[in-house]
Amino acid sequence: MTASGKPVSLRQNQLHMKHSIESISGEAFARQELVDFLAGFEDEDRGKAFWQRRLAFWWDENPACRADSPRGWVVRAEGRIVGFLGVIPCDYVHQGKVLPAYAATTWRVDREHRP
Repeated sequence: MTASGKPVSLRQNQLHMKHSIESISGEAFARQELVDFLAGFEDEDRGKAFWQRRLAFWWDENPACRADSPRGWVVRAEGRIVGFLGVIPCDYVHQGKVLPAYAATTWRVDREHRP
């Protein structure tokens, strides 16, 4: 149901497809797979080099990104990435204490996997 109480209509292929949500890992293969997904996304005109630089900026060159910092999540269907929600680690200062914080970014889900 939607917030207005109307039933959500799923496409026939979605009814039989199993989706999973996974945390982004720092492995090179996983990063390349994510770059391929982002660069190939609907109406995306920025190429793989752009996304490689962007992810490196968010996670590798960012002094607030620590080894245990979350980087986001991917949605998979039949083993391939069909969605992504990234987070950019940042430091937040509260009452003089530095605390980890995260900014959400780049929420993408392939059209055929949306309700």
